[in-house]
Amino acid sequence: MRAAVLLLILLFSGFATADGGAWIRMPDRWQIHPESQQYAIIDYNDGYERLGLTVEFAASSQGTNAIWVVPIPASPTKVDIKLIDGFPIPTGSSISEQSRNIISSAALSAAVWGTFPLALPLGFLFIFRGTLSGASMKADGMYGSSYYDGISIFQRVSLGGVTSDLVATKDPAELERYLSSKGVELAGEYKMILEKYVDKDYSFVVTYISDWQKFQSSKTSSGAYDPYGYGSYGAQYPSRGSTTPISLRIGFPSEKPYFPLKLTSMYGDRVIPITLYMIGNYKPKLYSGIGGGVKADYFRNGNVNNYYRGSAPSNTEEFFRPGRTLSNLDFTKITINEPSINFKDDLWFDSGLPISFGLKKVIADNFWVVLILMMAICSAVASIAAGRVIFKDGSVDDAHLAMHSLWNFTTMIGFVLATFFWNTQKLDEKTAKQLSDKGLSVYDGRKISYTVLFYILFVIAVVILWMLLSWVAG
Repeated sequence: MRAAVLLLILLFSGFATADGGAWIRMPDRWQIHPESQQYAIIDYNDGYERLGLTVEFAASSQGTNAIWVVPIPASPTKVDIKLIDGFPIPTGSSISEQSRNIISSAALSAAVWGTFPLALPLGFLFIFRGTLSGASMKADGMYGSSYYDGISIFQRVSLGGVTSDLVATKDPAELERYLSSKGVELAGEYKMILEKYVDKDYSFVVTYISDWQKFQSSKTSSGAYDPYGYGSYGAQYPSRGSTTPISLRIGFPSEKPYFPLKLTSMYGDRVIPITLYMIGNYKPKLYSGIGGGVKADYFRNGNVNNYYRGSAPSNTEEFFRPGRTLSNLDFTKITINEPSINFKDDLWFDSGLPISFGLKKVIADNFWVVLILMMAICSAVASIAAGRVIFKDGSVDDAHLAMHSLWNFTTMIGFVLATFFWNTQKLDEKTAKQLSDKGLSVYDGRKISYTVLFYILFVIAVVILWMLLSWVAG
């Protein structure tokens, strides 16, 4: 079974482990049920966040109950929840991948153009590459506020045997009793974390299987959808597996985009991979302990697909702000692979692209600039290096060698001709006049060696610069 983004307690028949781990009741025994992946999507706009979480269970699960809790930093009167059949996954072009492609294309183009016509086979390769780039169930809801033994239930929604309650309380003990009524006995550390949320006036979304038979019969999908066979390419679809296509969407006001992470620390040393999609460009505000395991990649030209069926869910608008166009999207993909014990706080985000990705975007959008710079740099380096080896007498200085290298922009034909007529050694006036009177001229044979060495070093320089830039863009 895969859990929701915050599958914090998956407890069956009132059984709870000390670290908040997941257990399932098998016919003859209790068996721990490890989490494999968590998915979420955030659309934040004008101080309001729409947080979508997958609520998935394997079709083979044989338990009789399950519960998980999501803390929300807002008053319950301002929070809205809904269970939805399906989950949107944005797919698009990675800025990192685009920049690497542009760098590779520019390097290949520089090598082909600079060594033309010897590099005709590479030219054909470049041409072929063409890299100049560039049916849902309706939830029945109960709105308003009811009261349960000290717990205010502000909203209840149900879908396919799953129910979500939006609750709030000023007393942690009342929240504990409410969860206990669902068959959950909280461990001590878990109580302490929940108490801190209660003290900060957070709301809680408590989701549980309210009708196991209906839940089992609602399983309608046999696996994740990968319409283009991308696999690990691009935005990456979730791995295939039998799932229940029910998602939880929570809407609430927030000063900044928010992702509940702290309660996942109940899994201890386990690494629970988390994939979070955010519409727009955002930077996670990292804190000590989780920096190395949090990676952000940025995409554009994105479209939204349904993880379960391939096209966007019929009620996709529930996951996004009203009027959101689900094409040509910029979005951020956050992957978290940290031992859960390191999650000392929730995760907040600032808007914008990191400087490194801003540079990658500039590279991805400027093929010709990258190509010209690569040609100029590699040609100048090759010319200066070859000149220092061949013209040891200092007859040609580095500035003239660098300027002469620009002839490489006219292909090997132009460079060879320019080198042939290049005056690399000056004669005194008397000697020059004597040779001229006899109809003779002096040819500096070192220019042949210079030309051969230049092209060897030019290709080497292109390869080294390509590898260096690809590593930086990686």
